[in-house]
Amino acid sequence: MNDRTPLPPKQVPGWFIALQVAVLQQLPRPEDGMDKVTALRWTDNQGDLKQNLASLVTPPRIQLSNKGIGILHTFDIFVPNDIDELRTKYSSDKNIAVQKLTPGQKLKVDLIMNGHHLPIRDCINVLRSSGALFLGEVGSMLIINAQAELNKKQMRIPLSDQWMASFDEKNAALEPASKGPLVPGIIGPLYSNYGRMVKTTEELDQDGLTFFFSFHDAS
Repeated sequence: MNDRTPLPPKQVPGWFIALQVAVLQQLPRPEDGMDKVTALRWTDNQGDLKQNLASLVTPPRIQLSNKGIGILHTFDIFVPNDIDELRTKYSSDKNIAVQKLTPGQKLKVDLIMNGHHLPIRDCINVLRSSGALFLGEVGSMLIINAQAELNKKQMRIPLSDQWMASFDEKNAALEPASKGPLVPGIIGPLYSNYGRMVKTTEELDQDGLTFFFSFHDAS
């Protein structure tokens, strides 16, 4: 909330309360070197305090690592009530992550930029190491549907106008690129909407992959 008005107790998630407690516990005390002048300076300049705290505890918006991979945008989406229909149409029983999705579940989505066009395997390893969900085409459809709802409010999800991959569990198996599984994704915007587009692993290895999605459970 922009005015920093306290949230009603029922709207404060448990994980955020735990973070608040952790921050308070780890604040430097007088015996750690905190003095009155410094404390009052931060108290009187809470804008800078907020900015410095945010730089420490929130993910970077654009900060490419030495390997050229970094988060470009982060946004939230929610699993719709018709998830069973999406599962039936766009997934298989073998995609465990998709099968575990439940209506109303909150997902944190990172749009990741592969600045140096590293191979697909390196991008997938980044997702694996972060515990990401490989939602494949269902993930693409969740984003497209979320954007369709935002269009009604004249709002947009911060996406690229280039192709963005949504890897599934077949891709995550790191199979050889030759005759490997197709990679689902999104291309857009097409007028006011984004569209589905599938590419082959051979195309991506040849042309390079610039953007891909990372999904995490945030419920």
